[in-house]
Amino acid sequence: MNPTEQAHFFLRNARYADFFKLMQLNEIEIPQLALLRMEFEQGNWEFLFPQRIDVFFKDIEVELTKVLPADQMTATAQILSKFYFPTGAFIGRKQELQDLHASLQKNLPTVLVNGLGGIGKTRLAKEYIRRHLDKYAHVVWVEQTTSAVEAFISDATLLESLGRTFEKETEQERFDLVLSDLKKRGGTNLLVLDNYQRPDNEEDFDVISYLLFSPNWRVLITSRESIMDFETLELDILSEEEAMMLFKLHAGKKPVDDNELQDLLKTIEYHTLMIELLAKNYSRNILLKSIADFAGKIAEREIDDEALQRLVRVAHSDKEIRLYKHLLRVFSLGKLDSKALHLLKQVAVLPAEPIFIVLILKTKEEEQDVYSMSLEDLEQKGWVSFINYEEVQMHRLIQTVILKMTEPTYQDCKMLCKLIINALSYNRVRANPMEWQWASEYAESLLIHVDFQEILEKKIILQGNLGNFYSLSGNYQKGVIVSMNNLILAEDVYGKIHQEYAACLHNLAFSYDNIGLYDKSLPLYKEVLKIREKTIGKEHINYINTLNSIGSLYCYLQEYDKAITFLEEGINITAKTVGKKHEMYANNLGNLAIVYDNLKQYDKVLPLYEEVLQIRKQIVGKEHPDYATALHNIASWYTSQKMFGKALLLYQEILSIYANTLGKEHPDYATALHNIAFWYTKQERFEEALSFYQETLSIYANTLGKQHPRYAMSIYYLGGCLIALQRIEEGIQAMYIAYQILFEGVGEAHPYTQQVGRDLTNIIEMKEKMGL
Repeated sequence: MNPTEQAHFFLRNARYADFFKLMQLNEIEIPQLALLRMEFEQGNWEFLFPQRIDVFFKDIEVELTKVLPADQMTATAQILSKFYFPTGAFIGRKQELQDLHASLQKNLPTVLVNGLGGIGKTRLAKEYIRRHLDKYAHVVWVEQTTSAVEAFISDATLLESLGRTFEKETEQERFDLVLSDLKKRGGTNLLVLDNYQRPDNEEDFDVISYLLFSPNWRVLITSRESIMDFETLELDILSEEEAMMLFKLHAGKKPVDDNELQDLLKTIEYHTLMIELLAKNYSRNILLKSIADFAGKIAEREIDDEALQRLVRVAHSDKEIRLYKHLLRVFSLGKLDSKALHLLKQVAVLPAEPIFIVLILKTKEEEQDVYSMSLEDLEQKGWVSFINYEEVQMHRLIQTVILKMTEPTYQDCKMLCKLIINALSYNRVRANPMEWQWASEYAESLLIHVDFQEILEKKIILQGNLGNFYSLSGNYQKGVIVSMNNLILAEDVYGKIHQEYAACLHNLAFSYDNIGLYDKSLPLYKEVLKIREKTIGKEHINYINTLNSIGSLYCYLQEYDKAITFLEEGINITAKTVGKKHEMYANNLGNLAIVYDNLKQYDKVLPLYEEVLQIRKQIVGKEHPDYATALHNIASWYTSQKMFGKALLLYQEILSIYANTLGKEHPDYATALHNIAFWYTKQERFEEALSFYQETLSIYANTLGKQHPRYAMSIYYLGGCLIALQRIEEGIQAMYIAYQILFEGVGEAHPYTQQVGRDLTNIIEMKEKMGL
């Protein structure tokens, strides 16, 4: 971190004292800095919002670069995970911070910060890191949103910092690998697990017993739950003096009578989150002239206790139930305008984690500048928090209240749902599934929190796209579950004789195909065919597509006569309805060629592939990926016939088309590389093949993920290449990894799994016979 970056780091993470000390040490005095110091000393915290700091810093960055020497840096810990320091001043908790530091300096320290939701546990832990960053070599911060194990193994920043990648390990195995990597880090280190919740099922894997893993790691956990064997720091309410300071900080320039404030703080039981919310709402409400006026308005807002009880689990304490009551009162008092309410609903229906601001603002097609100002206003009132200039987050307690009080419907979140539906469209996800992982998480949250009852058709579309995402990203088991649920919903909405029901049925059949359950997919495809014949007729493109799916499936099952029957029917209907220059005609023709190839009727194969190529040339031109796909079929045929020279020329042309149209990070480009590698292996040029397989795997890992069958099969072929190079152990290990991925992903019965399993067994037996 160079000095300018360090200065920016101090500002962005609200380490203002450190920032001014750095400036003073270097005798830096410039007008922009004087302005910042004046705002800071006057307590004008609004000036220090993250977005405004970024803009402000650009004005002084050039000057700082000129005068800050490179050796003027303070040693700080390397933060290995995704982490944000909060902005704004930290009030009180002096003794708690001292006690926490003392506890963490003991031998094998494990400290639990325990207290009500919203009492300030997370804020205390982050303030501790801010003040003691120079005491540690490494810091890891993981926040539990689902399970604690998931928090460790899904933090992309942490995994990148550790250089850790996964193949097909179980969750516990992945967790063990992460802890093993952390153990290897030298120095005195700090691990924080924020918002820990024990598993609902006692049989589920719990991380707590694993966290005492290394003498050079201090472990800090924040939780509303009690944990045995951990030294506990009970975080209670603020003292009256601290509570008054916190309120005045956020109340800004509004008049505050101490006696009136004391009465108000007693009412809300000195709860940290409530104090901040009340103060910010008081400061922003021009109709409130005094604290007494404010307290009176709050008292008028009585909350239905029965409705309140539905917000919280029975296990929660009376204090927590009263906290929700206070939150509900503040919300009912807020008198938020339509823009603010709209924005609150958008944030509340998404995951309780940092979310993209630009996505929230796009939910209104116009007046985005106005809505941006409304979002800032909500931040100033305490309903949301800016994580940085790109992301915003809502506290879980506030999210619960907003969802209860506003009950968002599809109409409220219409544009947001459309954005996620479009993001998960088939063509976008197919191009690069990993790029749209965030959209799948948003879709899952929308399906939970948005009321679709009046427009269930939109829920079917969103859920269908989510199912397609899982299938395209290789998470086939989850794809089956989502597709099955969507089919049940479609039956309720449309009945069984409807084209939309047929579409959902087709998706489920496709999901079964992916995991090799052909005995389940074939009857579904046939049912789809009957429904589509009744509802849209035999000349519709979707009916023809189903014929194509059934024909292809029979080809997989090696029932070639049936495959030819269905594919030829599709070809004949397509020729009569949309003509022989249509994409669907080319698809059917290409699949028919594959059947003849399997039947070794080679005289029929090449003419069909060449006809497909000419059709696609006329439809999309010679620089289109679909044209490259048609070239691929011909190149593969040339390779199988040992016409290697012709095949190589086509593979090079394919690679060029994909590079120019899809880019060199696209999975189809990787597939072209894989095919060239396979071409090299056919000529026993294994060293050259090896480099192509490795490049293929790198692209697949970044776009499809390491659980995808294409990634697995590429590892399998890489293993064969290694064995041919007499690197037997490496080759067997690669094949074993491929088998594990396929076994877990598509199942034991899938042809890919069986192929890899057979070859792996044969190679091991051969190795044993040869005494290697």
